[in-house]
Amino acid sequence: MIEKVALILGFILSINSCIFANVQTGTFSAQNLNLVYPLVYVENHEAQSKINKDLAKIIYDIKSKYDTGKYYLAQMHYEVTYEDKDLVSILIKTHIVWNRGAAHGSVGDIGRVYNKNSGERIPLYNFVKIRDAKQIQSNLIDGVLSAYDCDFKNNVYYFRQKEWEVDTVSTNYILMGNGELSIIYPTYSIGPFSAGPIKVKFDKNAIDYFNRLNSQL
Repeated sequence: MIEKVALILGFILSINSCIFANVQTGTFSAQNLNLVYPLVYVENHEAQSKINKDLAKIIYDIKSKYDTGKYYLAQMHYEVTYEDKDLVSILIKTHIVWNRGAAHGSVGDIGRVYNKNSGERIPLYNFVKIRDAKQIQSNLIDGVLSAYDCDFKNNVYYFRQKEWEVDTVSTNYILMGNGELSIIYPTYSIGPFSAGPIKVKFDKNAIDYFNRLNSQL
């Protein structure tokens, strides 16, 4: 199995840079393992290598834990949430079952936003400045921000309950196009398991407001 992991990672890290901007799909399957992962092609070979090395860390972590029996079942798939000539935003979705007797598995969302010219990951504060968790909580209450369940199908209001108040500023995020982004909170942080990872959406107005409000940061 170690040789197979090395083969996967070797393939990811040696993609030929022949296309300006393209995300293709790689797959790996075994018993109770199904990984569907992104392979990013960009014009700059060094940038391409940086992006795919970063993605490979996520894939290798899941695969190695599956191989050593820490996971009973592991699944991954992804979607490109935004792309332009300079940026690509990818959402990686995982489903992990630690043991067969567990009541349910664990679902997770991992956001990655890359500069396709340099290969660097772009931090959230490059787009929106947030002072603290209280700002997120209060602006959810006021309706400046909105929260959605894992599939963006339903608005959720768990943050109105004391036990689900926002108490951290998540730096896990995705771009969504139209000048919008969403920061991602893991399951059980600002909502119950049934909601999955919750996404707090910043539209253009919210981003402008937060950046003016926190202009001194």
